[in-house]
Amino acid sequence: MVISKALITAAGMGTRMAPFTKVCAKALVPIFSKADGKIEVAPIIDELARNFRQIGIKDIGAVVYKDDSNLIKHLEGNGISLFYQNERHGFGHAVLMAKGFSEKDPFILNAEDGILSSGYDSAIKVFEKVNPEALLILRKVPNPQRYGIVEVNDESEIEGHKVYKIKGAEEKPSSPKSDMAIVASYIFTPKIFEALEKASSGESLELTDGISWLIKNNYKVYGMVLNNDEIWLNIGDPQSYYETLKYTFEK
Repeated sequence: MVISKALITAAGMGTRMAPFTKVCAKALVPIFSKADGKIEVAPIIDELARNFRQIGIKDIGAVVYKDDSNLIKHLEGNGISLFYQNERHGFGHAVLMAKGFSEKDPFILNAEDGILSSGYDSAIKVFEKVNPEALLILRKVPNPQRYGIVEVNDESEIEGHKVYKIKGAEEKPSSPKSDMAIVASYIFTPKIFEALEKASSGESLELTDGISWLIKNNYKVYGMVLNNDEIWLNIGDPQSYYETLKYTFEK
């Protein structure tokens, strides 16, 4: 099974990075990059697209908010298919707006406010061996109340990574059942679109709602834990952004 598609959700408001994100879409926040041996500055969404193309992803889509004119203009002509979110109703709702992106094939899903230093190719290999409906990328965190958290069992090792079967998922739980946080990068089959439609019941739809629907309906959902040298680089808040700039400049 060859994974050749990647979807980037780029419709978030970026409230924790205000006032910067009041004049610049979160997906256009710059990070350091290196091209032809030279350090340059690139919007994080461009760096995501570059990383995906380097591992053989040919078809890239992005979900954008309908009024983010600067972002839309930036992406037009970049070989990225655009899908539009007319109203912001959560991460899961944004993903659902791209239902037509992949009808048969699995795809990488990545939020616009984070990027892996490495590990995308490992996740693809794990997905191909486990063959689930969803593969979540995980890391241990000291403050699980701030993240989407999973409950796991059945530990195994695949491609040099700890891999677990996922028993449950919660978004920012007050009493978390583990310290395993979901980073905003995944591999899904198109079944996630059906799951999100079935899970939708209110004003807001989170991706964890769709993941929970898959689990409750006995679909295979697994998690791969990042190794120590695979870093989730996040630009979602000032402290994380500083750490990402420092890492990308030094590396």
